[in-house]
Amino acid sequence: GAGAGAGAGAGGLCVMGSMPPGCPDGTYGDICDRVADRDTVCVIDTVAGLGPLLASLASKRASDAEGEEGRGGGGGGGVNVFKVNASELCRLASVTKGSGGEADRITEDELTAAVEGFLDGYDGARAALDYLAVTDGRHPANLVRVGGGREGATTTTSITRLGVVDLTAATNDDDNDDDDDGEERLLYPIGAGDTVAAGTLAALMHHRKRNSALRGRAAEALDERRDALLAAGSAD
Repeated sequence: GAGAGAGAGAGGLCVMGSMPPGCPDGTYGDICDRVADRDTVCVIDTVAGLGPLLASLASKRASDAEGEEGRGGGGGGGVNVFKVNASELCRLASVTKGSGGEADRITEDELTAAVEGFLDGYDGARAALDYLAVTDGRHPANLVRVGGGREGATTTTSITRLGVVDLTAATNDDDNDDDDDGEERLLYPIGAGDTVAAGTLAALMHHRKRNSALRGRAAEALDERRDALLAAGSAD
């Protein structure tokens, strides 16, 4: 976890990859129970133990909501994201891509069917997740905002398409005279998914830190304004 304080849950948690042989199916869910709290930013980049993990996150969110309601507080600042590639999402949702090949771009209808099939097919998925980050190889990625999750959230699932840079079209730098033959660079996809997961977690953590700083400055400004008004009233 990143940014964990004493007695508090981890600031950020990334659950990724396969589990070691012999681990129970609920291992990742148990880890989340131990290290995450209502303010943890969690990125899931694995299908290993996915069902128990989603159930654990949903249960934790429901429990936290009940606790906050009893204390009269609002919801936590945590965000749960499931990062998955389009072909894997189709398999999880039992949706067949009409294009047939994994390298082919997923259609809008296929993506919508896969998203809804996954959210309806995995118990607790809607309650546990705020977003699905769906990559599609060299094709545009998609950010899915999950509807019907935490209390107060929208009930509509929305999909935003995100363009990606086509690195295969980039040529070598003109300054490199030895290799500047105008040919496409040879790229390797190994580790690309891990990079996206890490970048997603880092961006979410940065965004939350920035918003927290803005809220802090706004609160200070309001306090200063209040004190000034009180001082003016006393003077009168």
